[in-house]
Amino acid sequence: MSILFCAAYPADDYCKTIKSEVAERIVKDDHKRYLFLEACGATSDRTNEGVPELVLDFKHYFGLPTDQVYHGIESGSMARRFTLVSPYLEHLSHSFSFYFSRIGLPDRHESV
Repeated sequence: MSILFCAAYPADDYCKTIKSEVAERIVKDDHKRYLFLEACGATSDRTNEGVPELVLDFKHYFGLPTDQVYHGIESGSMARRFTLVSPYLEHLSHSFSFYFSRIGLPDRHESV
């Protein structure tokens, strides 16, 4: 078994590297490929550091074996920083699955 992870980038840095129209849609949470997460204050972060606004890019994901993840948490080499609560957890799950459940068509249909 494995756990699926999605790359998370600081929103300020990431939005500077893409078109401004796309960045605006990301921050409004209006883009199917990305999910915007608000900042997490130091009191909500288990390391008491705080987490900046993040952008999840659903095109960049990877899996790690479950045993490796839990061993990393227990050994301290990985840290669980914060937890998404309902309904944000369901929103993330739905957005990710919706992005990958699309049917890819080779070309757009044109009316004759």
